[in-house]
Amino acid sequence: AFDNPYFSIALQSISQVCENYNHDIMLNFSSNEKQELEKCLSMINGKVVKGFILLSSRLNHVLVEKLIELNFPFVVIGKVLNEELANKVYTVDPDNLKDSKEAVNYLISLNHRTIGCIHAPLKYVVSKERLDGYIAAHKENNLPVNYSLVADGGYTINDAYEATKKILNGPVRPTAIFATDDIKGFGVFKALNEAGLRIPEDISLIGHNNYDIAELIQPPLTTIDVPIQQLGSIAAEILF
Repeated sequence: AFDNPYFSIALQSISQVCENYNHDIMLNFSSNEKQELEKCLSMINGKVVKGFILLSSRLNHVLVEKLIELNFPFVVIGKVLNEELANKVYTVDPDNLKDSKEAVNYLISLNHRTIGCIHAPLKYVVSKERLDGYIAAHKENNLPVNYSLVADGGYTINDAYEATKKILNGPVRPTAIFATDDIKGFGVFKALNEAGLRIPEDISLIGHNNYDIAELIQPPLTTIDVPIQQLGSIAAEILF
């Protein structure tokens, strides 16, 4: 989780709010939905926690459904897609679909018509919505989506680097790439440099999240700004 600055930034703002209320935070990391549910239920039954902040929303709503059933306090950073459940849940969400559509529309406004997408694993709502935004921008502009230019970039810089190499070696070479997270953007950047492609002369690149380190590469990464600190602090304030 800490390979991605999103989590450390969000946790920093959450911990600051908790400190203001004289509470501590406990971190719960799980490798799958079943383990996540078991760990959370164990903490509830052991009376060691008073509430949960879920740092992301899964497409599988098992934990959300259980917390609602138990009437246990929790807040989700992200969106709950099930409308019936969503009406019972407090969420903090920056509208990832709209932001991603805006990013791809920006590339289209620069006359790009062959745009690649390096996305995260689609078991999380944020990943699905950012890919949906990429697709929606194409549809709004009457552009066909070439799925040979769409690839799962995993969770790490190296995963995104390998996914980008596959796209670049495919039948159609993109003139621009949308990376659904700046971490993926760095992997894309590495693959483009290795292929001898200049940004933006030969190919354009846009990321998502606006981490401070995005300014350190040359040229600096164009990216969508996400107020991660506010997402964390607002979620914590809602929980209290």
